[in-house]
Order: sequence, then C-alpha cells, then structure tokens
Amino acid sequence: MRQNVTTEFVLRLKREVRGEVKTLEPMSKHTSWRVGGEAELWISPADLDDLVHTMALLDESGVPWTILGKGSNTLVSDNGISGAVIHIESGFTWMHHTAAGSSPDTVSLVVGAGTPIAALLRYATQHGLGGIERLVGIPGTVGGAVRMNAGTHLGEIKDILVSVKLLRSNRTLVEIDATGLGLTYRHSAITPGEIVVEATLALTKTDPEQLRMLLRDTKERRQKSQPLTLPSGGSTFANPPGDKAWRLIDAAGLRGVRIGGAQISELHPNFIVNLGDATANDIDALIQLVQKTVEKRFGVKLRPEICRLGDWEPQETGNI
Repeated sequence: MRQNVTTEFVLRLKREVRGEVKTLEPMSKHTSWRVGGEAELWISPADLDDLVHTMALLDESGVPWTILGKGSNTLVSDNGISGAVIHIESGFTWMHHTAAGSSPDTVSLVVGAGTPIAALLRYATQHGLGGIERLVGIPGTVGGAVRMNAGTHLGEIKDILVSVKLLRSNRTLVEIDATGLGLTYRHSAITPGEIVVEATLALTKTDPEQLRMLLRDTKERRQKSQPLTLPSGGSTFANPPGDKAWRLIDAAGLRGVRIGGAQISELHPNFIVNLGDATANDIDALIQLVQKTVEKRFGVKLRPEICRLGDWEPQETGNI
C-alpha cells in the first residue's frame, strides 16, 4: 500500500464512512471491459454528505482519489489504481419530475448522477417523458454521460440538459447552467477534480406507448449492429469531422484484428471487445495500432472516447 494508506487509516475510513469501504478491489469487476488491476481503496459513499466527508478524510491524509460510475468507456491499467476510487452510483440514484415553464407539455426531470442510463430510460418510458430516446444503448450513468456529453445518432445529452450540480475539489456544491459546461462532441469542460452529483433535464410529455415502441426499435437496431454480447468499452473513437471512425478502421483493414484476448469487433470496427482473457495492455495495444494505421493510411488521427485510469507504465502511454 501507499505510505499514506495505512491500516490505521483504512480502519478510520471504515468507522467514519457510512458507505462501503474495501481494499485491493479488482477493477475488472467494475469496468465494462472486465479488465484492470486492483484499486488500493474502493469507497462507495452512502449519500452526498458521506461523499463530502470521504473527500475530506482522503484530502487530509494526502490520498489521491478518482471518480468512477459504472466503468463504461473506461480502461484501467493492469497495474491497478493507487489511492482511492470513489464509486458514484448506489447513493446517487434519485429521480423526480415536475412541470416546467409555461408549457404544460414541458417537464423538468431531476436525476442523481449515479443513476444508470437504463434506469433513466425505464423511468421516462413509464411516465411518458420524450427526448430521452437519444440515450438508448448508452451503458453508463447519468454523471458519466454528462461528463463526456454522451449521445447516439439521435442526439446528445446536452440537447436536453438544463443544469448540473457539481461538487468541486474544495468540497463546495455549485449549480452550473448547461451552457457553462463547455459541452461539445463527446467532451465537456468538467475537470477531474469536479464530481457530477445531479443533473436537471428538460423533457416533453409524450405517449408512453409510442415512446416504448421507439425505444424498443432503437434498441433492436443497436443489438443488430453492435457487439453487445461481449465486454467492451462502447465506441472506442470519436468520429472525425465529416467521417465515421468505424469506416476508417474498416478501410484500413483492421476489422477483426486481434492482440491477445482483445479484438477489433467484426460486427462494428469502432468497438474493441474482450474475448474472455484480454488484458488492459491488449486493449491499449489495439487502440494504438488503430491510431497509427489510420493516421498513416488516411492522415486522420482518431481521438479515443475512452478514459484511461490507473498506474500505466511510461512505455504504455502510447498515443491516447
């Protein structure tokens, strides 16, 4: 363990943090790629107050921390993560909606950052709240979707985002209008030291059955075109201006290419899948191979959508 993560400090965390505290937690259990070494500390705060206290304890002891939701679009080093991983999910899953503005058809939906997108879709379908269909198939949490401005061909979360509550590294809670978040294609200006706590969405009342059919049809199309039965990080690369990442990867002859237990999907080349025994290094090597090959062939440097976490060796930094 790190010098600051002593047995005494772990015992203090377990006494004072109301949520779950673990040591040497395998990150392969918490990422959609099912790879990654151990987190030195794994903490799941019970609620916002518990989160604030957790941050205070870690900062007081000089222990670095990293935020994680469902671990989609995240590649954790085989060497694991030094310090603490703060897991934002179970204590941050509230949802409630009210009428908004002068239009009777406009609804304001307030949702906790740890809410899985799948749960948000079920809630919206049950209550007939349209606009949410642009998020069908996104595997992460609301917080992660906001941080990367997640979306599909139907649109992005910024299209329905009104405001966000952020917990800053100094443990102050602020509410920021969506226009102040620097939301662009698969990007936001939210810093690593800022934690998304809550989001407010603007949705429209619609017929629940029509919404249910739209979501079902969209989901079926994704199931036919994406390798959803194998562990992956979702779309690996952002689309470059005027083109599609998958087309460039395919045209470069990389569809189906394999390194170790990782493979560029034969169904959708912008997905890298874990065939069962992949390591983070295998996946990282494929990412670098794609970037180098596509840039050499077409002069386009693909930008990964994924977030790299953990203790990577210097030679593993690659082009990401």
